[in-house]
Amino acid sequence: MATPSTSKRSSRASSSSSKAPTPKSKPAPTRKASGSASRGKGTKKKKEVIVLSSDDDDQEISSSDIDGSDFEESRNKEREKKRKLQEKEGGKPNKKSRKGAEEEESHDEEEDEEEDASDASAEVSEIEEDDEEEENVVSKGKGKPFKSKDGTTVVRQVVKAPTTGLVPAGQVSKNTLGFLEDLTKPGHNDREWFWANEPRYRMAEKEWNAFVDTLVPKIMEIDDEIPYMPSKDLVHRIYRDVRFSNDKTPYKKNLSASLSRTGRKGGFAHYHVMIMPNGRSILAAGVWGPDKDQLASIRAFILNSPKRLRKILSAPEFVAEFGEPKPFADAKKKPKKKKKAADSSDEDEEEAEDHDAPSARRRRSVFGGEDALKVAPKGISKDHPDIDLLKLRSVAVIKQFKDNDVTSPGWQDELLRVIKIVQPFVHLLNEMVTPAEAEEEEEGDGEGEEGGEAEDDEE
Repeated sequence: MATPSTSKRSSRASSSSSKAPTPKSKPAPTRKASGSASRGKGTKKKKEVIVLSSDDDDQEISSSDIDGSDFEESRNKEREKKRKLQEKEGGKPNKKSRKGAEEEESHDEEEDEEEDASDASAEVSEIEEDDEEEENVVSKGKGKPFKSKDGTTVVRQVVKAPTTGLVPAGQVSKNTLGFLEDLTKPGHNDREWFWANEPRYRMAEKEWNAFVDTLVPKIMEIDDEIPYMPSKDLVHRIYRDVRFSNDKTPYKKNLSASLSRTGRKGGFAHYHVMIMPNGRSILAAGVWGPDKDQLASIRAFILNSPKRLRKILSAPEFVAEFGEPKPFADAKKKPKKKKKAADSSDEDEEEAEDHDAPSARRRRSVFGGEDALKVAPKGISKDHPDIDLLKLRSVAVIKQFKDNDVTSPGWQDELLRVIKIVQPFVHLLNEMVTPAEAEEEEEGDGEGEEGGEAEDDEE
């Protein structure tokens, strides 16, 4: 016979077992949290995980790693936990309660299917929006990371290096001049455009280095003062120093190399070869912007023996290449700028005033440089017979070449022909900027002779 206490206990157990399946407090938040990973704010997080790659490894994460198996496993754990709780409170649930639980589960599964369907439709619309956004990024060409249609993370879009029009070492291709010409166009001389066209630059750089490496041994045969150096010690960087310049464009519009006793650096006279589109490629030779002591040494040499320099400048072959050694009488008589053509752009005028590259325009022999003095140097009369040479700060000559000359197979031979003509000029300038060495050698020779004579007298 059951006591009142046992009847109360059994009724409490049956009531708890019958009411156990109805609460949905625990499964519901779990499902909502999982569902939010595919909608609303959670969609950005899901997209970010799928699209973006990690810092260390460029591994993409598929959507199956986020939903599907992980969610199913968490839902089964919740159901198992609920059953254990029911058994703990009132033993095994009866058939009625078990049937109710099964109905509850089937109802939950229907709700899950509906939510999954809505998630899938939301995800499809999201993908379409992403595709539209991707197309906008591609058309802008800004180089920002985006997700392609096949799910690949595109860090940047680059222009591939050309595969046609290649030339052997020792020549300059039209591809290289084409890259430099594109670099001069408005809106291109910035890091963003250069970043996207880096493969083209690397090919142009490699071609130019090969050109210089093949040119150096040939110049050494003409000028024995030029030592062998690899192109990395002779080629100038394409990056500009904009710290003290009003022009903040980061890249030069040319490729160049300088050869001297000490490579591209140092105070000696240089052979300077530069390629630039639109007929602005040059071969220059001389001393540019010497320091105070070197300039004083050059002027002292001109004061003492100007005839040596004038003889070289007035030689017929030198005049044929660089012009008559006569200065412009005054600024008014300098060659006038040509009127701007209808098809010319402001960029052309900017190129004419490009201070990063020497120009043969408005120059005649060593005269016409922008840094020449307008008045006589301090301590020298303005009526001095060699005042035209004494006003110079940079002592150099420049020969210009057309684009067709630069891209022709025989351009190196033409450069060597001109270098042979200008070589005595370079040697004389080296003598000017290093007078101390010449005096020491002469004094050393004199001391040896005097010493020898003294020994003979003693004998």
